[in-house]
Amino acid sequence: VAIVRPKSELQLVVEIAKRAELDKLSFYKPFPYQLELHGARDSNGNIAQEVCFLAGNRAGKTHCASHDIAFHLTGRYPDWWPGQKYPQPISAIAGGVTNESTRDILQAAMFGDPRNPDAQGTGSVPKDCIVSIRLRQGVRDAIDTAIVKHVSGRNSRVQFKSYEMGAKAWMGSGLDYGLLDEQPPQEIYSQVL
Repeated sequence: VAIVRPKSELQLVVEIAKRAELDKLSFYKPFPYQLELHGARDSNGNIAQEVCFLAGNRAGKTHCASHDIAFHLTGRYPDWWPGQKYPQPISAIAGGVTNESTRDILQAAMFGDPRNPDAQGTGSVPKDCIVSIRLRQGVRDAIDTAIVKHVSGRNSRVQFKSYEMGAKAWMGSGLDYGLLDEQPPQEIYSQVL
């Protein structure tokens, strides 16, 4: 017979903090304006096909967007979720102005600090959902493609690209979801749309 001692309050606090660090998605609580983005509707009440989140610096745009894409990649929707739900894995793309800014902003928000291998899984995509990561050639610590476990038992896929790669790099991908950080050139916007 094994004797199990109850955990102290300090041990519980430490365990909760550790879980929160490796599963930010479960602990995410949006502000009202962020919740509006997650459940955006068009003038007819249908789920919006595209959403623009325009706000000042440090207003939580990237934080909100990185969680939005993580909910769809994983299929782990909270009870309060007001928007579209994907019951199957998705194919997504996320990009920004340069390879470096995409790595340092979007990739970091979704997967953790790219310069710290131990930080993988400390972004909006929970550590236990990261199946594999393939790095981009020629850009240190930048993710090219990540495979993410979806609740359906299959895997979602997200590719990272930059506007500096040009429109041709964005062509030919069948997408369920596109996340664009900063205003893209029209030809890239058209490809994602």
